[in-house]
Amino acid sequence: AILPASLVEGLGTAARMMLMERLPAAEFLGAVGSAWIASLSAGLIVAAPCLLFLTAPLERRGWSLSAGARRTELIPLERFSAWACLEAAFIFAAVLIGSFTVPPELRWFLYALFALWASLRFGVGMTAVANLWLAALTLLLPATATIPWHTQVGMVSLRMGLMFLCLASLLTGAAISSLLRTLIERRQVEEALAAERDFNQAMVQSSPAFIAAI
Repeated sequence: AILPASLVEGLGTAARMMLMERLPAAEFLGAVGSAWIASLSAGLIVAAPCLLFLTAPLERRGWSLSAGARRTELIPLERFSAWACLEAAFIFAAVLIGSFTVPPELRWFLYALFALWASLRFGVGMTAVANLWLAALTLLLPATATIPWHTQVGMVSLRMGLMFLCLASLLTGAAISSLLRTLIERRQVEEALAAERDFNQAMVQSSPAFIAAI
């Protein structure tokens, strides 16, 4: 839904600018692309985490029209541990330090590894937070620190790279979360079937003694 909505927003923004005579007709397509990238980046970076983490709590309070939303966990319960929390804190801090120390031409490689780690290790919840962290490092941090982002690439290229990285990591994280959820449900079904089988075996084994007592 974010993809078509952001495209419509880009078209609308460029059309309004052209109607207000602030945009030449020859630059219309370029303005549509820039507005689309900015809108899509905002949707992937801000809207996606809000939907993931707030839909289920709002639904429980009756403040959402959705039905059947599942809680999104930052760290899945089956992978939650003190070491997992320390690992996440260490990786996030390492990426922050790498933003100051890694050469600009290798920085996207570092960020791609970071997004891949978050999606494969913890699923979509941690991936959404990782995308917020990447947005802060690539869009907000250069405005307050001496990091040569904007001298290396233009803002459009920067946002496009961030957009595709966030989209790919979110899709991967969603697939991993779905797989983990399927494995948990399968294990629960297997445990229920095993308990039922043990109960039936106990009943069969005890039935001759029960009949003899009668």
